[in-house]
Amino acid sequence: MKLDVTEVINDLDGKPIPAADQQGNLTGGPLTVRHVLKTALTTRVQSEKGEYKDQLDRFILAMQIVQNDEVELEAKQVVNLKIWVAARYSPIVTGPICLLLEGKAANVVPGEKDAPDEV
Repeated sequence: MKLDVTEVINDLDGKPIPAADQQGNLTGGPLTVRHVLKTALTTRVQSEKGEYKDQLDRFILAMQIVQNDEVELEAKQVVNLKIWVAARYSPIVTGPICLLLEGKAANVVPGEKDAPDEV
């Protein structure tokens, strides 16, 4: 699947979520798919194994995401990205990212009827 990593992630009120660095300091810009996926790919949680092949694959995908506005993802990468994002972010970020990774609209303006039907 193709994914536009420049898309801005909005909160439930339709306002862009501010981006922050890994220390929690606001960067001054809006949170984008690129920022979320780059963070999910380049940080580890304690429960993850540190096998070199997995680490290398994640690094290569992170480079592709940083260098391109649109990336082609394989099915396994989509599944792994959902897992890695969910391990690092709250539902306000994980939800839109997972919807986008499923090819669905993520930034629904309150009051519009495009909200996902199922949870």
